[in-house]
Formats: sequence, C-alpha cells, structure tokens
Amino acid sequence: MTTNNSHHEFAALILAATSGNRMYPVASSSHPKHLLPVVGISLLIRLLNALVDSGFSRCVIALANEDKESHSEIKDADGMRQTSGNRFLLRDSLAVVLHYLPSDCAGSFAALKSVEDAACIPASSHIVVLPGDIFITDTSALKKLANSHREGCTNGVETCCTMLLVEVGEEDMNGNPLKESAKAKKNSLSRDDDQIEYIGLSMSNSSDSLPRVVWKQSKLDAEEDVNMVGSTPKLNFPKPRLLSAGITRIRTDWHDVHVYCFSPWVRKLCSARPSLLSIEGDLIPLLIETQFRGIQFAFGSNEDAMEIYRKSFPLAKDTRDAIKLEHEFAVRTCIIPGTQAMRACTLPAYLMACRELLSLTVSDETVKKKHLFLPEGARINSKFHSVLLTNVELGEKAQIKHSFVDSGTKLGSKCKLNNVVIMKNATLGDNVILQNAVIGESCVIGENSSLSYVRVAHGKSIPPGTKEKGDLSMD
Repeated sequence: MTTNNSHHEFAALILAATSGNRMYPVASSSHPKHLLPVVGISLLIRLLNALVDSGFSRCVIALANEDKESHSEIKDADGMRQTSGNRFLLRDSLAVVLHYLPSDCAGSFAALKSVEDAACIPASSHIVVLPGDIFITDTSALKKLANSHREGCTNGVETCCTMLLVEVGEEDMNGNPLKESAKAKKNSLSRDDDQIEYIGLSMSNSSDSLPRVVWKQSKLDAEEDVNMVGSTPKLNFPKPRLLSAGITRIRTDWHDVHVYCFSPWVRKLCSARPSLLSIEGDLIPLLIETQFRGIQFAFGSNEDAMEIYRKSFPLAKDTRDAIKLEHEFAVRTCIIPGTQAMRACTLPAYLMACRELLSLTVSDETVKKKHLFLPEGARINSKFHSVLLTNVELGEKAQIKHSFVDSGTKLGSKCKLNNVVIMKNATLGDNVILQNAVIGESCVIGENSSLSYVRVAHGKSIPPGTKEKGDLSMD
C-alpha cells in the first residue's frame, strides 16, 4: 500500500483497552490480551510491525486508563524510539501515539469518540480500526483493504466503510462443509455460536471486486426460536436491499475480524451519534441500514446532528429526497483467506495463531519479514514445528510438537507437549502431558499431570497427578 506520509491518507487506530474475558486467566486487567506472546513477541508489537510492513506512517493505540504494562512493552520493543512521553517512532517509519481512555469509556465506539475528541488523527485521514488481538500473517491483507477502500471511494457510489472479511469455511474429503465442532477436533479455526454471522453481499456479477455488505446478523439472533416450537428458522432479509440486476449471496463462513476502514466523514458520527457504544454492534449496522437512503439518514434527525451534518456537507440540499439521490454511500468489503488475519481472542484461535507462525518460521523467506520475526536466541525444531527460547531446560525423552516454550522454563523427563504455549519461567514435573493448552508465567505443574484444553493462570501451582480436560480456566 502506498500512503501519503505528509498527509497520512490512511491512519491506523488499534483498540487495545479490553482485558480479554475469553482468554481469562492468562489474560486479565493486569495481563492485557494484546500483550499475549505469539512465539515470544506480543500480539501488539507484531501488529505494529505489520503496519510498518504495510506502509502505514501513523498509528494511535487506545489503551485502558489503568493499563500500566503496555507503555513499557512498546518502549522496549525492538526498533522503537521514544520521541516524547506517549509518542514513539517504530523503525523510523511509523509514528505511534498512546491514547489513554477515560475510566468511564464503555465500548469501541466510545473509544473512537475519545480519540476523535483528542484530535489524535488528521481530520482528512481515512482511519483503519483494528482490534489489539488481531494477528496478521500476510501484510497484503491490509494493503488489499486500503486499496479496495481507495477504489471504492473513486468508483461509482462512494464507499464510507470497507470491512475485512476472512474465509473460514472448510470442507471434508467429499466436499461437504465442516461444522465448527469438526474443525475444533482437527485444531482448525473454530468459532463459538456467538461469533458466527449471516452476512449478505451484493455484487453486479460474480467477479465484482467491490461487493456491498447489505445484511449482517448474528446466527443466534437470526435463528432464535421465539415460540420455542422447534421450527426451521427463516431469515428475514430486507428485499429493498436486493440489487435489481446482480447477485446477492448470504453465507456464514465469512468471518468479520473487526478490521474496518472508515472515510473521514464517518468520524463525524462520533459527535452526531453519541449514544452508540460499539463499532461492530452499533455503527456498522447503522451504516448498512442507511447506505441506500443517504448520508443525512446516517447522521440522524435531531437538531444537533443536523447541524453537524450541515457543517460536514455545506452544499447539501435541504430536502431528504434530494439528499438520498445525491449522497447515497456504500459499505463494502474485501475478502481474504482465513490464515492471513485472525483474532487471537479464544483458546483455539490463539493456539492457531501461534501454530501458524511456528509453521511459517520453517521458511527462510518468511522469517525475513519483521512482523514474523522470532526473538533472539530462539531454537527452531523444523521437524516438529516447535520453538524454544533461551535457558529452557529439557528433561530426558521430552517430546514437543507444534508448541512454543518461553525462556526460563524447566521441563521434566518424558513430558509430552502438543499444540501448547508455555510462558516464561514455568516448571513441569516428570511425565506431564499437555495438549491444546496455554500455561501462564511461573506456573508449576506437578508430575504425572495431564491437562487438555485448559488455560492456567500466571503463578498457578497444579498438584501432582491432576487430570483435567475441557475448556477450563484454572485460576
């Protein structure tokens, strides 16, 4: 992506103010989820480097008011230079600004409003909003998003928002779609029911590179059995949103990773729509619903909102019929393969992000990319796709597959690890078996223990002989 560094055509906003309830207890208010390590380097630092590799020149990070860990994490990052208190420069390319949200800030839209009120980003910039737990394996994903948004703003109906969707559907050997439970069994990216959505895209033809998002509803809401009679759910799709000539497709295997590119005027809605709380839950549905009706409908009808609208569009006519014709806008998307970008917000997704990087490090060409670098002194086992950092002590006949072991960890004899992340200074006794697990810093796992699909809190001691299996939080 080519950006105009002097005017910041595109600026990034990383929302990193939530602790990560789905990853509790390894993620919490004292250990924010964006600082979880992906093979020794935190999600946040990898994301910042991905922005550099994508051509961005400015980034604002919205942090919780009580977050005391992120500042030092950013300050100590390789290639980072502090220019003032909360301002940094990464690799002499990316200006990074830390913005601490007020303690009463609730929701991603409120975070966006706080950043807007602080004038952290030039008013003329298109803003790319990213969650702090996003893991980018291929920077062409962000380049494609920016290029699609740029093209949409100059081609036909102007684009107000371009969202990044990833293809997460998989098929069995017979070509039948795999259920989420089947994907979980094979350690693929599986989603909980509340993460699945029906998404409708309209396009002029099957090769349309700029499809419009015309419908978006959670699977739980769409299939809710209100009368509890067990009837087959019916999708209530708004017919006016169907193109008179074209194709409309509705699928559940497109996954919204909450990466959005907004045009400058959308940022004005922070003042016009102060009651909105969530970007994903409130702003995006508003834009999808009003895109065919006109920009004025997105701003609302109260006097304060209308005044903001008139200042934003001084040449707009007074009648809503004229506004509808002259200022229709579009919510568009670009779709990428599911391995190029993923939210590391659940145990399966986090383990998959780590596993994906482990497999990529086998390629010399891949590890040259800064956002996929390994920490200094890392030992790579290409055969078993595993990485061990410095000062790791291995007992006799220890077996490690598709796993990452952080520095200072001690593994007893005959330990078996498969698809596991072990953080710093953990201790495992003899004959410990771990599978699909995340072990926090300074944990002690007693001998002859067997843990599967668990998250173990930092500093936790597990008694010898413990047997646990399931999506458990051991705190």
